[in-house]
Amino acid sequence: MGARSEKAMALERYKVGDFSGAKVSAFNAMMMNPFLNGVTRLNTVLDVLLCVQKKINREVDWHAVLSVDPRADIAMIQRRNKELLLSIIMDDGDNSLGSRTDEAKKILDDCRRYFAMKTEREFVKSDVNKEQIMKSNSESRAQARVQSRGGSTLAEGVASTTY
Repeated sequence: MGARSEKAMALERYKVGDFSGAKVSAFNAMMMNPFLNGVTRLNTVLDVLLCVQKKINREVDWHAVLSVDPRADIAMIQRRNKELLLSIIMDDGDNSLGSRTDEAKKILDDCRRYFAMKTEREFVKSDVNKEQIMKSNSESRAQARVQSRGGSTLAEGVASTTY
């Protein structure tokens, strides 16, 4: 079987919803001829659609969708998202994939939004932690200054003051 017939078989399986079977055929087609029109796009769309189906605790594993390590930094995540999106958009020579490419684009957009919100939450959380640390440090320093002068803390000073 040649690369074109493998790709045709992959497209047939893809259209009936057999993404796993389509992935096998599309991968074979790409190994036989990586320059075959539309085969990169087909493989990328299938990767995204297959990964989004695999859920952990009923949630999408966005790192798996992007094929990145869970410890990857945000720059790597953004770069990988862009690579996948471009490989879906740029390989427009073959329009046989239909609306599934739009679905894959939407999934990648959801992935981008997920990581943007996660980064924002972590940033806000780190700011709150910094404020709490700074507040407790300034209170500790003030208390240490009062005690080093031989005085008492503010609460003790107010309680012992006679009018």
